[in-house]
Amino acid sequence: MNFELLTAIIEAFKEHQVLNVQNDKTSLAEFAIWLNQKNYLIGQPKNSEHSEIIGRNEVETEIGKLIIYLNRYAKLLIRKGLNNFPELVNEDFTYLYILMTCESMTKIQLIEKNIHEKPTGLEVIKRLLKHKLIDERDDEKDKRSKRVFLTEKGRVTFFQTLGQMSKVSQLIAGKLTIEEKNQLFNLLKKLEDFHNPLFLQHRQKSIDELGKI
Repeated sequence: MNFELLTAIIEAFKEHQVLNVQNDKTSLAEFAIWLNQKNYLIGQPKNSEHSEIIGRNEVETEIGKLIIYLNRYAKLLIRKGLNNFPELVNEDFTYLYILMTCESMTKIQLIEKNIHEKPTGLEVIKRLLKHKLIDERDDEKDKRSKRVFLTEKGRVTFFQTLGQMSKVSQLIAGKLTIEEKNQLFNLLKKLEDFHNPLFLQHRQKSIDELGKI
């Protein structure tokens, strides 16, 4: 029997109980989740090697899976938050949000800001135009291009959704502490800084080609 491992588990459980004095009926699943989070925060696992906590998958695989799950959770929550705004769906809100930051932009610029492929982005823009939340005009520098901008209705709708979207954002962040939220933000920003240039400049390349950049 590995007594060192058993002793480490007991010591970890003692620490968990001290930190969670209000919960005297901790389940095995709750303790496992806490132990997993604790090991990540102190830097384990430090590489892609297999570990008992991660299971048989590599860390990168688990990260990808969790990001996909979180994206799905967020979409469900956003959909609930926009229940009272039938003219908007998940993607539409972010288009309004980005247009609030500037006077206007080309359709392609708006689509790329939302990390969408062109067909998907054009469908979103088409919906927003239909509901008169945005309008369009010819680009003065390039007559082949259209610039889009928020209408007054779009601005009013955007501000009406802020309260609900704030609640959604709080739910997405879960029960992380301020320190944990800042840590997560910095990590996600680092990933965004890596992926955004790949999307904007190299998205037509294969996985193998992207891996060499």
